[in-house]
Amino acid sequence: MSIPEGWTDDMRVSLAPGKTIPELVSLIMDALAKGDAPPDLVPVLTEEFGMTIEDVNLAFDRVPGGIVRALTGNIANRPDRAKDPLAYESFDRVWRTLPRRGLFSSARKAAGPWKAWLERTLGRSMDD
Repeated sequence: MSIPEGWTDDMRVSLAPGKTIPELVSLIMDALAKGDAPPDLVPVLTEEFGMTIEDVNLAFDRVPGGIVRALTGNIANRPDRAKDPLAYESFDRVWRTLPRRGLFSSARKAAGPWKAWLERTLGRSMDD
């Protein structure tokens, strides 16, 4: 399947010198965990991280996207590190916290604070 004209699968963002993807992901994940609205971070991201508003919006999509993909419990859903570094970083952080489905299984179970976050966000249990 080819990508439609004008679209890209490159989900990288540009950051100010000295700022890193892990720092950016930490900032957004901390806000999400506290229940803060990501738009409250816009001034910090544009001023301190030197991001364009387009990159800010992309970050607000990709960080939660990585969290949700990890909560599927399937390692095949891990984002591409080079093309989608924000989702990769948030996926990896959440993945490391998830319990294995079984002793010899690579699959994981959705559990813990990020499962609770997603359930609050969705307004329903993932176990339904």
